[in-house]
Amino acid sequence: MMSGSLSAAMERGCWCELQGAYFANWKADRMVIPYAEVKEQWWDTHFISLDYGFGKSSAAAHLHVRTQDGRLYTIGEYVAAHQPAYQFGQEVIARFIAPEFQGQRRRIVVIYLDPANFNPVHDIRIGTGGHSVSDQINEVLAPWDLAGIRGSNDRIGGWQLMYQMLSRGEWQIADTCPRLIEAIPSRMHDDKKPGDLLKVPGDPLDDVADSARYGIYSFVTGTEKPTELRVREAIRPLAEAGDLTSALIRYNQMMEDSRYTGRPIVLGRHGRRR
Repeated sequence: MMSGSLSAAMERGCWCELQGAYFANWKADRMVIPYAEVKEQWWDTHFISLDYGFGKSSAAAHLHVRTQDGRLYTIGEYVAAHQPAYQFGQEVIARFIAPEFQGQRRRIVVIYLDPANFNPVHDIRIGTGGHSVSDQINEVLAPWDLAGIRGSNDRIGGWQLMYQMLSRGEWQIADTCPRLIEAIPSRMHDDKKPGDLLKVPGDPLDDVADSARYGIYSFVTGTEKPTELRVREAIRPLAEAGDLTSALIRYNQMMEDSRYTGRPIVLGRHGRRR
């Protein structure tokens, strides 16, 4: 049964008034944006986050983009219950990776997975006798020259970063992500773990929030950013100043240097390694 405060908040359509809500700063009119206003380009830095839950949990995936102005947007989502890992991976490809956008496929630079997905598991949905979820998803991603890596599972750090980025307008959610828009303002503080969210077993919105956290926190705080992303960030001041010649020269120099320093090279415009 719903508590009185929960029921009242739902009737008013404002989760932010819910007592104990973690994201008490939630303002849908500022934090939710029509997708048409994102103005993404196919060459922008896109990344994907996945949370494949076990047992009664759901599988959730999100597509994020960092646009040329440096802002982050979550622009796509997929949520499914009781779906085999292989099929989940295929759906992620069909929805986020394979479709053409502006005549090209989106430039996906990294895919983050729940670290628990790298553990061997025995699950009736998987039926592989210990084959990890990451193995299965990466097998599906391999023909696209993509592979999921471990996302950060710093729960408290992740929630706090999401809270701060929403407040500062550094991260917005497109209206194409209704479950995430529902999930964030409805998450509650965990009184037994200060700074963390209360986990709700079986609640698909719990998995939706986790998926977004893996992506946003891992991407923003990653110690080793993809090479091309580091290069683009380094030359941005030159490009913004209109010195495109210097920016191009610097770009070529840094990309050439990366070939000799062993730094990872990101995937190219068609999802293939450069």
